[in-house]
Amino acid sequence: MVIGFLRGKYKEGDDEAKEITNNLIQEFSQKFAERFGSINCRALIDFDLNTEEGRQQAEK
Repeated sequence: MVIGFLRGKYKEGDDEAKEITNNLIQEFSQKFAERFGSINCRALIDFDLNTEEGRQQAEK
């Protein structure tokens, strides 16, 4: 969200800014996944917040 906020397009039809933003997001996602193994929240925290058990784990 921050990348889009800081670098996103401000004018309708500003496709160049949109392309730059998309490239930055892809680059960030790739580097994050290389460092932490995933960009998926469930995989990163190793429990599912959609379940009661997962929420209990999060409270610990």
